[in-house]
Amino acid sequence: MSSWTRVLSLDENWQISAGSTMDLNDEVRRGTDLHVDHLDHYKDSGLLIAATQAVVRIAPVIPVVFHGAAWDFGWLLARSYGYVDRWLCDPPTQSFGKSRTGNRIRWFVSDG
Repeated sequence: MSSWTRVLSLDENWQISAGSTMDLNDEVRRGTDLHVDHLDHYKDSGLLIAATQAVVRIAPVIPVVFHGAAWDFGWLLARSYGYVDRWLCDPPTQSFGKSRTGNRIRWFVSDG
């Protein structure tokens, strides 16, 4: 089983709080596994973008429930500078909505 090392963290203001984008880019060039499913690397800008497969988000409650606002599904696109674009479906209304938020993001690489 692999262990993971944090190489980049962004705070709530999208400023680097630990690690560096250079470290993250170096690991990507080495082919190191990341905590993402897909990765596009923009060589000129150093920007990293991680896209997910379809995800299901569930509110943190016990027991887990699937009704009303307790869950949704969609796709997420995280950028190394802290923005996350979301395209999420509201299950009760079956309507999709797009949004962009700034997030504290931590990027990890596999140690093995």
